[in-house]
Amino acid sequence: MALLLFLIPLFGIASGFYIYRHNGQREFLQLDLIQFLYTFILAPLFFIWAKTFIFFLLRSESTIMLSAGEMFTIDTAFTLFLFYIYAFIVMHSVTKSFRLNTEKDPLYDLFSHSEYIHLWLSHIVMALGLMILLLILALVNLFFPLVTTMGKLTFYLICAAGIVSGSIAFIGLLLTDPRQTGRRYMRLMKLAIGVTFSVLAITYFLVDPQFAGRYSLYWFIFFMFSTMLVWSFFSYRSSKAQAFFNTVINSSKDTPWWGKNSQLFTTSKKK
Repeated sequence: MALLLFLIPLFGIASGFYIYRHNGQREFLQLDLIQFLYTFILAPLFFIWAKTFIFFLLRSESTIMLSAGEMFTIDTAFTLFLFYIYAFIVMHSVTKSFRLNTEKDPLYDLFSHSEYIHLWLSHIVMALGLMILLLILALVNLFFPLVTTMGKLTFYLICAAGIVSGSIAFIGLLLTDPRQTGRRYMRLMKLAIGVTFSVLAITYFLVDPQFAGRYSLYWFIFFMFSTMLVWSFFSYRSSKAQAFFNTVINSSKDTPWWGKNSQLFTTSKKK
């Protein structure tokens, strides 16, 4: 085990040096492919190795007996430190991709490229990622009920909070919509909402959970996505709902601190 833990970073560093020579040759998601591999493959693997190594040292090699709380504190602090490093790795990979593009094309539009990452790639990944995370949490609670004593009033308030959170989350999705001609950001979001709700509904019929506090996390997320699905339907069918959401969105986006999104994509005009 100890030998394997020492060999893993060695192979990682060697592979990193090997693939580095292919910088600037291909792109993936409008990032340089090698920088993408560094950011989303090698760096996460290194961080998993680092957390495993620390855990191995504290559990097997340390002569000091640590409690579960102390282990959690050490792991949390170390993970936070790794997050800070990873944030700078991401910034380096993005700016490195920009520089490689300027070397290939002196007239390369850096602003358009950065806005694509800002308005599209990051928004889509964050929104879909949060939906997947909430779905996983709901399914975990469905198969592993909470061991808690919760009154009916508290449970009903949690369900009501799910409805309120769903409304806020849907408005949040509308606010992140770049509103680019020829691109349907909200169509993708509504599709993701529908798929997530369908999974929650299917698992409900399969598992048949009680409407009780033991499954409060599941019901919170269920009501949250139910509300988002209802708003998705009415924002498409109802002109009054469309006018209401447009008023809310425009009142936020017209503020000086919000800024205006530039049109990134060219549309073909039919003659």
